[in-house]
Amino acid sequence: MEPDRTKDYEQNDATGFIRLNGLRLRVNSTVNGAKNLKGL
Repeated sequence: MEPDRTKDYEQNDATGFIRLNGLRLRVNSTVNGAKNLKGL
């Protein structure tokens, strides 16, 4: 019998991951300035 995969996803986990990734991007932007945005 297969495990129930509907309970594997937690919205709070996704929200936390997005916030952590955003923090990383903000710190990188602050440290390196806008020069990293030229490649976008």
